[in-house]
Amino acid sequence: MDIRMTSKTIAIYKDGYRIYSYVRSFLKGRHTTVLEHLPKSHREYKQWTPSKIISWANTLGKNTGLVVEQIIKRKEHPVLGYRSSLGIIRLEKTYGRARVEAASTRAVAFGAYSYQSVKSILKKGLDKKPIENDSDNSIAQSHENLRGPDYYH
Repeated sequence: MDIRMTSKTIAIYKDGYRIYSYVRSFLKGRHTTVLEHLPKSHREYKQWTPSKIISWANTLGKNTGLVVEQIIKRKEHPVLGYRSSLGIIRLEKTYGRARVEAASTRAVAFGAYSYQSVKSILKKGLDKKPIENDSDNSIAQSHENLRGPDYYH
């Protein structure tokens, strides 16, 4: 294979014959992809939408859907959140639907919107424990070093 580049095109040759040419892109830090050149499995994956993946996660539970929605929403390009999102959905095969939803509920409570957080919660069995409410902590409420909002006025 030979590659020849000009200021406007990139051409790929095999045995002296041009097999394809692309319009050259100068977008810094970006790539361009011709959908037809991807393997079939990648083409299907590329055609997925955020709403399709979020809907799939919602079949496991509303908090699982919320975690996936936040993962996708927080990425500059939604497709960058697909792998993590699909990883969370795949956790159902190992842990079951109820545990994935319980782990997602805990993740939402702590604002931990990531595959690693949900996986860690499941691995440590934290999904089986109740979520403690920090406002019930009487030691923290009455500690002498806590000044409260009135101190600053």
